[in-house]
Amino acid sequence: MKRISVDKCNSIVLKLQIGLSSRKISHQLRISHTTVNNIHKKYPPEQQKSQGSLPKKLSPNDECKIIRLITSGEIDTTVEL
Repeated sequence: MKRISVDKCNSIVLKLQIGLSSRKISHQLRISHTTVNNIHKKYPPEQQKSQGSLPKKLSPNDECKIIRLITSGEIDTTVEL
């Protein structure tokens, strides 16, 4: 197996970050798509952390109170609150 140059490796990483597929990159740079996949495994892209979802509508205390009311039989559904 022939080693690829540092420039070519950097080019592969940049193209992967842009979002090109390994097959497209391999065709553009005239290398095997498995080589591109191996480099992708070796230098995984930095993933942004999720910002999360919307805040909960009920606090943990409210959830406990509702569960207690339903399980005790005081109410049948949350609509009765």
